[in-house]
Amino acid sequence: MAFSSFLTNARTVAALAFAVGLLAISPANAEPSANATLALVVHPEALPRMAVRHAGTIDAADWTAFKNRFIRDDGKLVDSFSAISHSEGQGYAMLLAIAADDRAMFDKIWAWTRANLKRNEDSLLAWNWKPTLGGPGGAIGDSNDATDGDILVAWALHRAARQWQAPSYDDAARPIAEDVLAKWCATSTVLPC
Repeated sequence: MAFSSFLTNARTVAALAFAVGLLAISPANAEPSANATLALVVHPEALPRMAVRHAGTIDAADWTAFKNRFIRDDGKLVDSFSAISHSEGQGYAMLLAIAADDRAMFDKIWAWTRANLKRNEDSLLAWNWKPTLGGPGGAIGDSNDATDGDILVAWALHRAARQWQAPSYDDAARPIAEDVLAKWCATSTVLPC
């Protein structure tokens, strides 16, 4: 087996382990370490580092600056360099909304993600949204899913269920995690399911 092939499979195994863990993670295990921070490296200029240890730990001014720069009124996170939206970006934005304890924005981001990126054949998300396709507002540019985007969205939903005591978020996370696992099982030649 080539080393690059091994790395790809190892990353997939790690992603799968995380996705499966979403179904059994306990609230005590859901919080990152006390020293966790998130650095946003989308543009060459410095953006504020936002601690995401606990709900409400993102400085309100930093969260407002992030929302104003990247999140549209409808909940779509847009890469201001390319104007494209991705499932991963939606997941990151959902996690940041949780850290800012901004449930209204979380719900907008999730609603846009669900309405515009959910694939018809499963619970996974199309990875790429282009504003220049399909008329006003854009359309899916590539209907393939990106496992990292699926996992980030499912993780954010799971954390939101705990933070806001709303089981409906877990109900939405579970099929995404199950479909990530099913996709792994259907394609894995490394580990049996």
